[in-house]
Amino acid sequence: MVSDGAQNGKLLDEQDVQALSNARTALQNRSWNADVEAAFYAAMSRIAHSLLPVVAETAGDEARRGARIAIRIYTHAAMILTVVVVSLSCLLFVVNQISSDIANYVKANDATALTLHNQLIGHEAAIVEASKKNDYGALLALQNSQPALQIKEELQKFAMNNRQLYADISRNSWITRLAHLGTIRSPYK
Repeated sequence: MVSDGAQNGKLLDEQDVQALSNARTALQNRSWNADVEAAFYAAMSRIAHSLLPVVAETAGDEARRGARIAIRIYTHAAMILTVVVVSLSCLLFVVNQISSDIANYVKANDATALTLHNQLIGHEAAIVEASKKNDYGALLALQNSQPALQIKEELQKFAMNNRQLYADISRNSWITRLAHLGTIRSPYK
């Protein structure tokens, strides 16, 4: 500020310039004290007011270089941060979608398990009844009956859902290992 004021013909008080010189000397000699500090800040305040308005042209070359470096650092940091945030957002979107699929498969398996349970109870009662009568013809007929075919179909849906559920859980585990989040125990394993 002092050199800018001197170069642009601003009138600076000699006592203020002397206070700055004393502060520089005190800093170098490590003799900084409260009196030097008070004089320094008061002088800096008066010098800053005498140089108003401060515009880009009043900044020195070092300040411009420093500003360029700071802008470059902030630009690179913003780019890196943008890549990280977008990547994490995409990863969270995928994990959320997989978790939603897992919840849907679990819900479907719960419903299928209840249906299978009820169908098997009814079919078991028919088998027990035919066995008590030693009616082997009825037992053979029960193998290909409509309830047996429905049970087979429900078992196939149940198995398909379980395979998809296992694949989604494995995919989720792979993503957590990839993101170095450690082993996260799934309640569905």
